[in-house]
Amino acid sequence: MKILILTAYSPESFISGSSKSLLSLLNGIISKKVEVLVVSPIEHKLLYHELDILGVRHETIYYRMASYPRLNSVLNKLLYIPRWLHIIRGYIVSTWKIRKLAKQYSPDIIHTNTSAIPYGYFVARNLKIPHIWHVREYLERDYGLKPIPSRKWLNRAISKSYSISITKDIADYIKKTDNNRIIYNGIARSEDLHFEESKENYFLYVGLLDEAKGIHDIIDAYILFCKQRKYANTNTCKLIVVGDGKLHDELQNKVILSGLESVIIFMGGVASDKVKTLMHKALALVVASKAEAFGRVTAEAMFAGCLVIGRNTAGTKEQFDNGLLFSQREIGLRFSSINELASLFNQIMENGVVTYFPMIKAAQDTVAHLYSEEQYVSAIYDFYKYVLHKNKILK
Repeated sequence: MKILILTAYSPESFISGSSKSLLSLLNGIISKKVEVLVVSPIEHKLLYHELDILGVRHETIYYRMASYPRLNSVLNKLLYIPRWLHIIRGYIVSTWKIRKLAKQYSPDIIHTNTSAIPYGYFVARNLKIPHIWHVREYLERDYGLKPIPSRKWLNRAISKSYSISITKDIADYIKKTDNNRIIYNGIARSEDLHFEESKENYFLYVGLLDEAKGIHDIIDAYILFCKQRKYANTNTCKLIVVGDGKLHDELQNKVILSGLESVIIFMGGVASDKVKTLMHKALALVVASKAEAFGRVTAEAMFAGCLVIGRNTAGTKEQFDNGLLFSQREIGLRFSSINELASLFNQIMENGVVTYFPMIKAAQDTVAHLYSEEQYVSAIYDFYKYVLHKNKILK
């Protein structure tokens, strides 16, 4: 079985959640004698290093996301037409290059690891190869992107392919068909569960410093929490912010103005092992995304034995609901507003994190059952076989 996988764009400074899921998949399917060629739109050294360790071939072909240029500033409006011309040229060139590579490689399946790019779909239809669209995002709701030419077209194109949705809500959003499967991301091996009773006095955020991630709300809630407890430049309890992004300077200025620069700490990007250590010791991890498709960091924190405070919406809500159904109890603390989040910070400090250890244990039981790498690999490999069988090319 030969698979050509197209990845989504991600910043070069870290390996994105979708690429982490891809690596989990590759680590499992190559042991099943599946040959894979991974194509990335940039020469992503961190990702390529991991692929080299696995012995997976990779190629770089530039392509962009299939979304309309933004019109949210005077400059963007002035550049709208030139950007459109660039998009049209890019569509033609990128599709031609991927088609050329696909003809040389001759895959049994083209697997596009995001719904944000259409090139694999175009090439697969042209070469009469089965195509799988891995839908990991809403696009409009989470990233504010409008698909080209329309959401209606994208849903129709996905329905003509085989598809994987990473949550039930995503499947509903794309109006799933019989050829769609809901397969949750594989986060870690079930034996990788870790729990430490000894916690340290800090809350944690891990992710992009982007409006869609709700980072402003987290900072505002923490400032409110500190004012309510009369913290000011003390070491009593910290908020540690891990990650980079366009809002870094703006957020740091907000913290300086609040007088809490010694309490709210920006660490920038850190290695994944360091993130795990921070999760092991944190009082709780905060996930405030307004429309998180799945929320990989939520499940990662649960595997690491960290309490999760999450906005009660989209993929975060679905994860909490899954836990409630599976374990018959809440597996995280839900909030819907800045005031509620500030109240939860205070609640944890007042009650002590030990009060929530049963919740953490229930969360770990849930993620080990639903989001293990083993079930993820098995589900996608079985789907590959289903696709090949349906297309009568299974050898």
